[in-house]
Amino acid sequence: MISLIERGLQDPRYSTLERILAAVDHEVDFVPHAGGGVDRTQFIETLRLTPDERLIQGAQGTRWLKTVLSARRVS
Repeated sequence: MISLIERGLQDPRYSTLERILAAVDHEVDFVPHAGGGVDRTQFIETLRLTPDERLIQGAQGTRWLKTVLSARRVS
């Protein structure tokens, strides 16, 4: 069975997977996919920009961040 699973020729039932993992002292754990709930609209909008526009936007962001960081130091 394990060989068939490893070669992609068999999809185990959940209970089979649980037993295999228990034999090697592991268990099934469900975690969300990375990036789930991320608003990708900003990525898409940025990809529509030209390389020059991206550089300008990055420089503006850097200036803004420096302003914020310096304001935090003063407070």
